[in-house]
Amino acid sequence: VTGVQTCALPIFIGDAFGLDLPASDAVRAVDPQFLGEVRTTRVAEALAAHLPAGTLIAVDDLHWLDEASAALVQRVVEDAPERGWVCIVTRRDDLPDPLDPAVERTALVLGPIAQADAEALAIRVAGARGLSDERLESVLALGQGNPFLVTELARTTAERVPLSDRIERGIGAQMDDLRSE
Repeated sequence: VTGVQTCALPIFIGDAFGLDLPASDAVRAVDPQFLGEVRTTRVAEALAAHLPAGTLIAVDDLHWLDEASAALVQRVVEDAPERGWVCIVTRRDDLPDPLDPAVERTALVLGPIAQADAEALAIRVAGARGLSDERLESVLALGQGNPFLVTELARTTAERVPLSDRIERGIGAQMDDLRSE
């Protein structure tokens, strides 16, 4: 990527963030096959210039990242020890991990919350609207100790609103898994 080292970050901002900005001469000068790599490098350099040691970088739902974003997260995770940053990355363990397995990391696998905690959460989320014993039992059975699902199921059941498509698909997949066991 000869000659690209002199490019400043602002010329890549539109490309990096999907903004419809005219490409600068410097961006047009980069061979398209290297544009992703150059963009990742420039954004990582900008982060390095502005984030002090001790910065916590959190990336939630890593499994949803597109390829370019995953490349940037990969670079940030690789640079973190040298920069004194701490990275926390969450992802579902049943989906592929887009990060290079060679990068040193510590995995903390979270299991379901205790039944009593799930019940207390559902009751608290339902609030004054409350849940009948039958509805509470359904929320707990479908939620399977997943705090997000318990919260959403309790809220939607108490408010009598439909589940979001994403949650409905997730619960449907869980039900399919249960049926196949």
